[in-house]
Amino acid sequence: MSLTPEQQAPAKSSASALLRSGFILDPTCEHHDSAGFYQATCRFDVDRYQPSLFAEAGILLPAQIARAVPQRQAEFLAGRYLAHSILGELHSPDREAPQIGIGERRDPVWPKGVVGSITHCGSEAACVLACTTRVRYLGIDRENWMSQNVYDEVVSSVMDADELTRLANVHFSSTQAATLIFSAKESLFKALYPTVQCYFGFECARLVSVDMDKRNLVLQLREDFARRCQLQRDYVVSFRVLSVGIETLTLGCVSQD
Repeated sequence: MSLTPEQQAPAKSSASALLRSGFILDPTCEHHDSAGFYQATCRFDVDRYQPSLFAEAGILLPAQIARAVPQRQAEFLAGRYLAHSILGELHSPDREAPQIGIGERRDPVWPKGVVGSITHCGSEAACVLACTTRVRYLGIDRENWMSQNVYDEVVSSVMDADELTRLANVHFSSTQAATLIFSAKESLFKALYPTVQCYFGFECARLVSVDMDKRNLVLQLREDFARRCQLQRDYVVSFRVLSVGIETLTLGCVSQD
């Protein structure tokens, strides 16, 4: 669904500045009620970006982001815009959506009772949010298809020979298969980071199955890592093919074993 200016506002109607400027394009928001989460997406025009848009939209500009290049500032603003838009749906209409902090490692610090994830890819951004009463962990990632050169550089660090074999019959090229696994492991990392509070590499999770009909796959954590962090081992990651890449989503409902 398209958002009205009121729904698009992260702080009352101030977010309309992002629309009037032409910076935010084609914003949408969808409520996946059965799964218990919201997903918002938009395109953004970095050529229309100005640092003053943060203040005009009522969104905080952290010092570490203010020192970044314009592209990074623009994607940060687009992601926070989407997150605030969803928070406006989660909170009563007469209250301003709370601000979203930033952690020491630049991860979003969500308000109490909220779990979520933000991703940027090129000139697009997406955000998923849910209440912790419905969802325990949530991660989203978008990636453009890898080029052959990128594939040659990263494939050995993204997946092993067994994982490549499991992807042999999914009707993806080798570069597309690697992009899928890369994105799936990224979304899993985003989903689990708030719990483990530490970085872990792609080697900590491995592909064990793919279901192309259901558009999902299962990643299994290495036993010692799962035991040390007190985590379950198996995680279902859903995916969908985009025009120029892939989107993956890792979600665990409260009622899920």
